[in-house]
Amino acid sequence: MNVGIWQISEGAPARMVASKVELEMHLEDWIAEDSSLLEAGLTVVGRQVYTAGGPLDLLAIDLRGRWVVIEIKRGRVRRDTIVQAIDYASCIVEMDADELRLKTDPYLKKNPVGGLCTLDEVMEKRGLKLNTDDERDVSIMIVGTAQDGGLDRMVHFLGERHNLPISVVTFQVFALTGGEQVLVRELTESDDEPEALTQRKVRRNTLPTLEEFYKLAETEGTREPIQKFVEGGERAGFPIRVYKESIFLASPNDKRNCYIGVVLKPTKEGRLRVWTTADSVAKMLGVSEDSVVEAIGSGWTELYPEDMDGFVERLVSLASEADKSD
Repeated sequence: MNVGIWQISEGAPARMVASKVELEMHLEDWIAEDSSLLEAGLTVVGRQVYTAGGPLDLLAIDLRGRWVVIEIKRGRVRRDTIVQAIDYASCIVEMDADELRLKTDPYLKKNPVGGLCTLDEVMEKRGLKLNTDDERDVSIMIVGTAQDGGLDRMVHFLGERHNLPISVVTFQVFALTGGEQVLVRELTESDDEPEALTQRKVRRNTLPTLEEFYKLAETEGTREPIQKFVEGGERAGFPIRVYKESIFLASPNDKRNCYIGVVLKPTKEGRLRVWTTADSVAKMLGVSEDSVVEAIGSGWTELYPEDMDGFVERLVSLASEADKSD
């Protein structure tokens, strides 16, 4: 990665230099501890997961309910790394549900996620179930400190032609003049738009259209609040992205960035699970993160259906205040 970064000091820019820190030694620990380094809402459920293709560095579940294969390279990400990661992904897709539990539950017992200590508990929190006969959606994230030339072309080809969500993330550390260090991330990813995805096969399934999702929500008893969520998001200026188990409000500037989501299936108590990436919403709207947290929360929250009206109105109000400040 060839990145130039300047620190503004006393009104003048001073170029920062790359640090000598052994970044590769720390990346896996850092990501396991704070997965938002890669993507907001990512939940790590396994580390050094043994597969038929070899040991997978990290296994996670994202906000869309996809399994995320995370392969971390010590140094440069090369072309053969993509082949290796695809092999790991195929192993996760084919793995028996009980085997997945056996490979992830020990990690979750040692590293509980918000008090959740098993894979089934983590998935239930997201409105998902682990069934052997389900088609598993998998995405791939490859992490390193540099990448081969032309790798971005391969990533876009796999996404556009073969509908394989894949990202290459590279990190570098720079030293400030005062001795502090800054971690810099660069992201290359496939860039399918949701309209195109709904026209393609994802193994044997396609992503539902909005109307199809509403019909699914009707069978779950969540159509009315979810429809209010969507309509409120559109009023607030957010594009809509539809997935199998959830609907998200995305960034108007880049629909791949999903900031607020609601899960299709309710909890046993009949509440809706809502996810908010408060810091990203705040940056997008140009408001304080505290105001976002106060209005619509942060991370996972649960709402009764009758509370969705208030949630939507607070979201629209936030967006309206942002427009006025512009």
